[in-house]
Amino acid sequence: TYASSYGLTSYLKENDIYASLYAVVSKANAVITSMENAENFESIINGGQSEMGQMYGEAVAMRATAYRELCKNFGDVPYVGVYGVVPKGLVSRDSIYDVCIEDLQKVEPLMYTIGSIPGIAAANKNYFSKTYVQALIGRMCLDAAGYQTRRGDIKRVNGKGESMTFETKGKENNGATYGRRSDWQDLYSIAKKYYEALLADPGNALFHLTDPRGASDKSGRTFNNPYQYFFEQMHMDDAIYADESIYEYPMQQGGGNDGRPYSFGRPSSGGSKAAYPCKSYGQGRINPAYFYGVFDPNDMRRDVSITMTGSNGKGVEKLIPFVPNSKAEGGGLTLNKWDENRQANPWV
Repeated sequence: TYASSYGLTSYLKENDIYASLYAVVSKANAVITSMENAENFESIINGGQSEMGQMYGEAVAMRATAYRELCKNFGDVPYVGVYGVVPKGLVSRDSIYDVCIEDLQKVEPLMYTIGSIPGIAAANKNYFSKTYVQALIGRMCLDAAGYQTRRGDIKRVNGKGESMTFETKGKENNGATYGRRSDWQDLYSIAKKYYEALLADPGNALFHLTDPRGASDKSGRTFNNPYQYFFEQMHMDDAIYADESIYEYPMQQGGGNDGRPYSFGRPSSGGSKAAYPCKSYGQGRINPAYFYGVFDPNDMRRDVSITMTGSNGKGVEKLIPFVPNSKAEGGGLTLNKWDENRQANPWV
């Protein structure tokens, strides 16, 4: 029985993210194509770090980021790298990964590390930097090298158009196979190179091994968890960026039934405009066996990725019982993300 027979996505508009990501690709292609056709393009490419090289690199990084999301969500997708050109059919994701990785490697030397771009405040992290590109190269290499399910009706070629071989597991099923590229070790080597470069010069990104807040504060809140400190910083005002981040984009209050903060954040017993948070739904829940059985008791990451409290709708946390419920009155463990209560000024 195939998942499609259940109609699980009948309520979704699947073309929303698809179309939006291709809109991003189109805008990035407009900048890239324009710069590549400029008379001074060769001097930009061969001139090392510069503001124009940074701008070109940001456009390439934006396009690669969009294609990574497309491949991650949809597998093999159409590819277009020139503005105004209409894509023709599906393209092997392996080819897309290779092309994007090669493009990123070309622009990486032209860009500045996070916190050092001329004319940009050092604290700002809402732009693509050399640091981000190094991380993206590594991430896309690991994505491309991993095991994936591939359909059999598309020619499998790499970024140079050459035929590929794969290490497969299991048997072919309806033309699809599960496996990884035979050259996966080459991609791992590229990832290692750029991750090492990032760690050697992370710009102003700072990885906390200990919690700078100490063990607790005067109000009795318990800290001593660097993972939770990162979560805390992520929930501060839009003008404040987390120390560990190499890229952040601000999020604003939803104006409608946006799925992320409404359905998959921490649940609330709110629901009215006077409540904070005013949402009254929490669809994303966690199996208790995962929280209590999979994590080591001393692994502090579990304390920030999962929570057993929601909001009472008045900005105060409350324990969530295990009785069935879609609000904070029940439902058990939930996601510890997008908690409006932790903002300096909770949305009401």
